Amino acid sequence: MKIVFILATILMLASIVLGIQNRQTFIDTRKEKDQTDANIKSRINDANELETEIQAIHKETNGHESRLNEAIATLESEQSKMKVLNQELTNLKAQEAQVDMDIEMRKKEFEEIKTLLGITGDEIDVDAIKQELDTLKRTVADKEREEMTLDSNVSTAEKKLADNNGIIARLEQVERERSAGVARNAMEATITAVNRDWGFVVLNAGKAKGISTESKLIVKRGESIIGSLNIVSIEDSLTVADIDESSMPEGARMMPGDKVILENLTR
Repeated sequence: MKIVFILATILMLASIVLGIQNRQTFIDTRKEKDQTDANIKSRINDANELETEIQAIHKETNGHESRLNEAIATLESEQSKMKVLNQELTNLKAQEAQVDMDIEMRKKEFEEIKTLLGITGDEIDVDAIKQELDTLKRTVADKEREEMTLDSNVSTAEKKLADNNGIIARLEQVERERSAGVARNAMEATITAVNRDWGFVVLNAGKAKGISTESKLIVKRGESIIGSLNIVSIEDSLTVADIDESSMPEGARMMPGDKVILENLTR
């Protein structure tokens, strides 16, 4: 019995010692757990702070990308505008080249007119010639269209003049009415040149034969009245006059060699 008591006592003491050891182990384990939890919380906080920084960096990156896209869009817009400006510049250069060609053509026409009018050297300046040509002619484009129309209709008009007795009768009546109102006087000039492109003629008479800016000039061929002229410029022995298209019978044309007389203003 005593041995059993001793064994029980030893077991109790062993149990107490083991419990004390287990308690210390538990305490140490609890401390380790608390330390681990603290470390985990610290790591979580660090992770949260890192995530916040990453979000801030991502937001800033998005801002940079947005500004970059805006800059790219602005650059593309400016490049598009530059293309338009380059195209406009190309068009302006083409227009400039066309203007230069027109100027050269006008210079040639100017020299031809000077030759036709017998003008040499610097007898008159460019402005005077321009004013004279402005009175002398309609625009070249109008004359070209008119000539094309006349050329296409002239053969038909001549056939009608030959075959249509009504037109012939009307022309004869116009001639009689014109002839009745025209005084034949001593002044008679001759057409030396006809420019159908510009619509004017040159006469071999001027101020020396009594022609003035108020004179009314009648063109005739034989006894037939062809039409009338409007004086543009007069020199001593030369007159430039615009052809009055409205005074001419249909299909009629003035030609070098046609005679020019003064219309009687008192008729």
